[in-house]
Amino acid sequence: MTKQTEKLIAVYGAMRSGTTLLRLMLDQHQDVSCPGETDYVFDHLKQDERGVWHCEVHALNQDRIFQIHRSKFPDPLPTPMSPEFIVGCLFEKEQHGILMLHRHLDRILDIYPDMKIIHLLRDPRDVARSSIAMNWASNVYHGASHWIDTELLWAQYGTKLPAHQVLTLHYEKLIKEPESQLQRLCEFIGFDFDYDMLNYDQRSTYSKPDVSLTYQWKRKQTPYEIGLVEARIGPLLESCGYQPSGHPPKPLAGPRKLLLNVRNRASIYHGRIKRYGFKNWLTAGLAQRLRMHRLSEAVRLRQHQIENKNIK
Repeated sequence: MTKQTEKLIAVYGAMRSGTTLLRLMLDQHQDVSCPGETDYVFDHLKQDERGVWHCEVHALNQDRIFQIHRSKFPDPLPTPMSPEFIVGCLFEKEQHGILMLHRHLDRILDIYPDMKIIHLLRDPRDVARSSIAMNWASNVYHGASHWIDTELLWAQYGTKLPAHQVLTLHYEKLIKEPESQLQRLCEFIGFDFDYDMLNYDQRSTYSKPDVSLTYQWKRKQTPYEIGLVEARIGPLLESCGYQPSGHPPKPLAGPRKLLLNVRNRASIYHGRIKRYGFKNWLTAGLAQRLRMHRLSEAVRLRQHQIENKNIK
């Protein structure tokens, strides 16, 4: 294990699982650097004929989150550029660096096989609800998709890691018992607990932990919706530490599944038009279909500016 890897920790969990909340908590620790979402480190990678990972610089430059961190990197960016180089630019050597990650666990472990990982879990029935609020889906069946993708990768790769390399942290316990859960986390990483981690609300738009945000599906989903999402998740629900509701599963097939897919796609299009405007949405689609790369990049930049304004 290199010195860089010794001070490099990953938080791995599905989007809408509390990764932003945990990042704000961690970033208050004096010995930690936690710059935000860092999926872009692994999103734009390709392997050469020797199996070495390199970043596609052009694709990286089009990444909205990377552009937020652009000042940390040299200009122009070197080519080829390794993920290790990107990580090295992000963090100070004397601090522990936290990578906030939601996907590509196979790539992550191929590059950093010994890195400690905090596996953050949230009840997928609540994740599915939250995804609808983000306009990533119009129903809980599709709202659970990205949680399933994240946890299938964990089941395939993460469960094979030695116990000393992994800490499982449940969002619900973090909300209910923030101090004790953060103490567990600090012990796992290897430094002292810092009470400033509980005061993240003083330096962000996020509020103190609110237990009413946990298990909302019990109050806000119908038995049909619960059965729908539980049928979609299957045995992953219990393997991740969550109990079935007792409502009968509602598996989808045939015309009912097709209709739900069509409605989901239409809802997503409507949400994008509402957020970006019809002209931007239409131009983006046409530029992509006609392979008008410069126009596509210009539209993407405008969309990124809109997204940045809407970040909490």
